[in-house]
Amino acid sequence: MNVFWVFWQQKAVISVTMRDEKARIKAHMIAVRQSGVVSASVEQEKGLIEVVGEFDVVVLTIELRKKLGHADILTVADVVEKKEEKKEEKKEEKKKEKKKEDEQPKPQSMMVTYDPSGFRPPPPYYYAYPVDHYEYAAG
Repeated sequence: MNVFWVFWQQKAVISVTMRDEKARIKAHMIAVRQSGVVSASVEQEKGLIEVVGEFDVVVLTIELRKKLGHADILTVADVVEKKEEKKEEKKEEKKKEKKKEDEQPKPQSMMVTYDPSGFRPPPPYYYAYPVDHYEYAAG
């Protein structure tokens, strides 16, 4: 049975016990190695990992528990992009498109190799053996 999971852009904060710098680095590497993670930040003083991306929070927490010990999911929230930024980006894209349309395309030269002799590679060589007439004895 094939099951397909659909994840959306989310921000998760996970509490992990980190005793030293080595544990902090290990927690960061585990978070970054998860598929779909866009960014991860670790606060050693508070023992928090903040991860952003399209990933499974439960799988990440289980991996952290396996490697580091105690780990709890504190918050999971959708990442909402600001619409104003999108509008500004769209305006800039439209301006760029207009500039591209205004520019006349430059003629491009294309080098085509053509052999006037019409030489083609030979067909594959098949081995042919002469067959003598054999009399098959029934028996």
